[in-house]
Amino acid sequence: QYLTQANITLKNPLYQLFFDEFNMHKAEPDFKAENCFIRNSNQYVVKLAVDLLAEKYTLSRIYTKDHENDADEYSPTQLQNIVCRLLYELHYTVVEEALNDLDRQMKEAETTGNEQLFGTLFARQPQYIQMKTYIGQLLGKN
Repeated sequence: QYLTQANITLKNPLYQLFFDEFNMHKAEPDFKAENCFIRNSNQYVVKLAVDLLAEKYTLSRIYTKDHENDADEYSPTQLQNIVCRLLYELHYTVVEEALNDLDRQMKEAETTGNEQLFGTLFARQPQYIQMKTYIGQLLGKN
């Protein structure tokens, strides 16, 4: 939602495809992440989902935060929560990178004396900070 509102596109086309697939189906009343990603007709979406879920460090860090069960077996609800959390992590990273890029552009505009560009970039900064704060709260980072 926030990436779309901020008109942010992901540089990695596969991540963008994954993100688009999620946005296309997330509002469906019977939406289940495991069906959307693991059983997707697009083999690249399936492969990305499997790769993301197979990353032991990420799974164990997220899973053990709230659970003490065996991390090798996931219920459909747990899998959906993990996928949603991974998407929030992705959103957070994209917004964080956009903020860093914005800061870099502002420093460059300031160095070159381009006050108009600096003002335009500075006006965009609060929107990104608000997005980062909100997503960070959802992730428990703030």
